[in-house]
Amino acid sequence: MSVTEVSEQGWFSRMKDAIIGVLVGILMFFAAGGMLFYNEYDALYRANDLAEAEKVVISVQADKVDSANQGKLVHMSAKAVTEDTLKDTTFGITQPKTLKLSRDVEMFQWDEKVTTKTEKKTGGKKVTTKTYSYEKKWSSSVISSSSFKESGHTNPTSMRYSSESWMAKKVNLGAFTLTSGQVGSIGGWADIAPSEATTIPSGGVVEGNTIYFRAPGTTGESVGDLRVTFKAVGPKDISIYAGQTGDTFEEFKTSVGHISHMRLDMGTLSAKAMFDAAKSEAAMLKWILRFVGFVLMFIGVGMVFRPFEVMADIIPFIGNIVGMGIGILAFAIAAPSALFTIAVAWLIFRPFYGIILMAMGIGIFVGIYKMASGKKAAAPAAAAPPVPSDATPPPVPGA
Repeated sequence: MSVTEVSEQGWFSRMKDAIIGVLVGILMFFAAGGMLFYNEYDALYRANDLAEAEKVVISVQADKVDSANQGKLVHMSAKAVTEDTLKDTTFGITQPKTLKLSRDVEMFQWDEKVTTKTEKKTGGKKVTTKTYSYEKKWSSSVISSSSFKESGHTNPTSMRYSSESWMAKKVNLGAFTLTSGQVGSIGGWADIAPSEATTIPSGGVVEGNTIYFRAPGTTGESVGDLRVTFKAVGPKDISIYAGQTGDTFEEFKTSVGHISHMRLDMGTLSAKAMFDAAKSEAAMLKWILRFVGFVLMFIGVGMVFRPFEVMADIIPFIGNIVGMGIGILAFAIAAPSALFTIAVAWLIFRPFYGIILMAMGIGIFVGIYKMASGKKAAAPAAAAPPVPSDATPPPVPGA
């Protein structure tokens, strides 16, 4: 089941959009440059902050609170436990000594998927064909069917039950108490099978770890069916580093003051292992943002030159060639520009590496320019054929 919608956009309308896109492209290019610059600043100070924090962190035992460590960055590993009992009164789920409890509710619904195909026509016109197809799937939120292109795919507007979660109010880590935010960071969810003591609301059927609510007289999956599952987090071994405040923890700041330090990981980990993980995540974030900045620059430059492609699209084949050329040009501008921006940041914060990056950016730009110019060395003049050694020289006129 699908429906197709075809729309057309004329050459003048496309050119208008492309001209507006020039301004957007310029703004995007400079915004990307600002993001790249700040990313280098942030990466450097984040690295310095993590290095200082790793030097001052103190690994302590969790079995007692030492007032001498008040306000210091402490690290410890222990089992997070609680005496609280968590309950889902609607379904009668009771979990003693449990850190977190969750009820997940999904409804079987129609979902609309859109496939878009664009084709250029002679004269600069662009034809867009959208195909709307429909499939059924389980979703944790209500999918509105009011805007579906094709009728006959109607979803309920609400769920009989909703997802909900509960968390222990007091969780201890040895002699310390974890905050709600720290408890929320603890993972290790495990499925809960509905027990015989579970209160099954009317119409519910237990199958394995799931309670289903189906329309009367049906056995398969039908639109509007609900399925309910439960999961919980019991006592867990965790490792944490944070600022000690009484018998609990808060974010800690070094003299660098760029970031706040509080990290919770699953399992028993040394302070070094936790800081190594933090450094790896910071490095990954730095490279992701570098790539995003370059892509935004690339797109921005492409938008600036987009009107030339639209102009050439009067003959689609020519427009495609121009589009490819704009892509190459956008890369040729974006790549050295991104490197140049990063180099400027490093010139301020780390001059030696900034000079190297600056040279790389200039080298890439010059190399691409030479390739694009297509200059070739002049071919050497054809050499005269060799004269045999025994050949008689021609007579000299007037001799």
